[in-house]
Amino acid sequence: MIKNGAGTCLVSLVGDDTDDTEPGECRIAPTLIARPVETTAVGDSFNAAYLTARLMGVGAEAGAVSSAALAAKVIRYRGAIMNAPQEPIRRINK
Repeated sequence: MIKNGAGTCLVSLVGDDTDDTEPGECRIAPTLIARPVETTAVGDSFNAAYLTARLMGVGAEAGAVSSAALAAKVIRYRGAIMNAPQEPIRRINK
């Protein structure tokens, strides 16, 4: 994964027979935000969303798309504090 700020993100796909991932690469274009408020924690939010998606079994490309969507939300708030309603935390039993 190579992030490029407001530019496209490059996702390298190694390929895995267990989940039918083809080798290659894809590029994810971020959502353009007309008036970003602050960039604090945008990269960290992207990383956290990507790792969470991958740990939940989401593919690399889909994980990068959802991560870019979260980054586009975070950049609209000062100090990366989003005024979103709190959702209850779900416990995952393994």
